[in-house]
Amino acid sequence: MRFAKKVVSLSAKSINNIIMATSTSIPKQSQMIISPSMRCYINKAREEYVNGETISCRTPEDMQCYFDSL
Repeated sequence: MRFAKKVVSLSAKSINNIIMATSTSIPKQSQMIISPSMRCYINKAREEYVNGETISCRTPEDMQCYFDSL
């Protein structure tokens, strides 16, 4: 199985910037609200990233090697 040529890795800070940019560009009456349970998932993902508990592949070849090893 082959995967896309470009791998995108987002840090917790990048994810937060995307959320903030998205929420500020939408008119107030139609803003999407992040539920408390979703906020917990986001915070857990950020914590796992900071603790190095996530898998990160810098190149498509690294990702392919990782998937081949499973």
